[in-house]
Amino acid sequence: MQGKPKIKAVIFDIGGVTLKWDDNIVYRHIAKMTGKSQKTIVRSAKRHMKRFDKGLISETEFWKLVGRDICCRDSISGLWEEHFQRYARRNEDVISAIKKLRRSGYKAATITNVIQPHYRYNKRKGLYKLFDKAFTSCNLHMRKPEKQIYLYSVKRLGVRPEECLFIDNQKENVAAARKAGMKALVFRNAGQMKKQLRLLGVKI
Repeated sequence: MQGKPKIKAVIFDIGGVTLKWDDNIVYRHIAKMTGKSQKTIVRSAKRHMKRFDKGLISETEFWKLVGRDICCRDSISGLWEEHFQRYARRNEDVISAIKKLRRSGYKAATITNVIQPHYRYNKRKGLYKLFDKAFTSCNLHMRKPEKQIYLYSVKRLGVRPEECLFIDNQKENVAAARKAGMKALVFRNAGQMKKQLRLLGVKI
């Protein structure tokens, strides 16, 4: 009788897992700056974020669209990188786990929905060098939870979906990874993540 496939690759999200970051930091600033409600700003931003994530529109175009939606004529630009640089922090416990996994022979990768300003900053800081492969939405023009980004990543890693474990703090992205045939878990904190990795037979 054949056993369960062993995990050969662990794939991490960036924002909310590898980095401590929340987009609401920017939205709160915009609300304070414009006098518009944060809820209205978030609703508009989510409407246009898919295209921004995929690198199909620039930051200037993104804010122009949001400004139009919320009836704001103020100039809004440059905030994503400025605030990211100021407030995003490395989750050192997760980063330590990634390094340990690679030393133990596992492939480590990231699938991340990332806008160009954040991608440029992360690249300058060497964050993507933590991984064997980095699959970034703004360069691939596809994003989570679209099935093709999971299947593309697995193929590039040279493993089968069932040999991959995907870790993300967003439930819809985890559910999509499972539909693509991967094992997946919702990230809450590094301790919980490592405990679940061990339960799945991953040496960590």
